Amino acid sequence: MQIPSEILPAIQYLRDHTQEIAFSLVATLLMVYGHQLNRYFRKSTAKMNWFLRFALFVLLCTFGYGFLSTVFVKLIAQGLNRLNSVQFMATIFISYLILAFIARRKKEV
Repeated sequence: MQIPSEILPAIQYLRDHTQEIAFSLVATLLMVYGHQLNRYFRKSTAKMNWFLRFALFVLLCTFGYGFLSTVFVKLIAQGLNRLNSVQFMATIFISYLILAFIARRKKEV
C-alpha cells in the first residue's frame, strides 16, 4: 500500500515519539483501571493495621504502578516499532479509540 507523501512527515514524527505514545497509552490504562486495582488492594488488606495498610499502599503506588508503567511502556513501544507505517498509524488510532470507549463506559470521561 502506497502512503501519500503528505502523510509521511506525520508518521515519522509519531515514530520519533513512540515512547511518549506508549507512555500515554499505559497512563490512560492505569487511570481507567487504577480504581479497580486500588479496590482489590483495599479488600485484601482490610483486616490489617492502618499503618501497615498505609505503608503497603505507598509501596503499591511507588513500586507496583512504577513497575507496571516501566514494563508496559517498554513492551508497547517495542511492539509499535515492529509495525510497518500503515499498521503503526492504525494501531495508534484504534488503541486511543478503544481506550476512549472504555473510559466513557466506565464514566471516566
